[in-house]
Amino acid sequence: DDAIGKSDLVVRKSRDMGATWDVLATFHHRWKFKKLQLFTCISRNEDMVDKTGSPDSLFWKLDFLDDPKWMPKFLRPERDRSAMHMENLETGCVIDGESSTGNVGRGGRRTAMMLDEFASFPRGADVEVLGSTQANTNSRIFNSTPKGRGTAYYNMSVSRNVRHVFMHWTLHPTFSKGMT
Repeated sequence: DDAIGKSDLVVRKSRDMGATWDVLATFHHRWKFKKLQLFTCISRNEDMVDKTGSPDSLFWKLDFLDDPKWMPKFLRPERDRSAMHMENLETGCVIDGESSTGNVGRGGRRTAMMLDEFASFPRGADVEVLGSTQANTNSRIFNSTPKGRGTAYYNMSVSRNVRHVFMHWTLHPTFSKGMT
């Protein structure tokens, strides 16, 4: 949350650490309670961004956070929800989704963008995404499990000009059980 609006952030994580959920919950909280926050969630293809009924998609997770089964009505704002778009009609906040094309993020300005599993973006397209999103926001959140050298994610993850969060599996209480 501290990086949003201020700086890029690299989240280097092990699998199953909940980093995607953390970023989406932060976006969702701001979408719900602040005014005029504009977010973009980017993944390697459209199905990973928004596919009805798929818990792997980013917008499925956002819808889950607003599900009337556990979210009381007074905490569910009036919203407009369409494919890869969620607008809070009370606060003017928007969360949009896009897939990893070289034109992602062109035009407009955003409070923050999440590039989910950035190391898995197609080679070449990952560099284009860096260029196309740079002027769109002060806050790009590069969330990924590393996949070796030679990716745009790797280059961002070793940059000293970017804030870093490291979520190693040994920090997870279940995965690290029995470690000494």
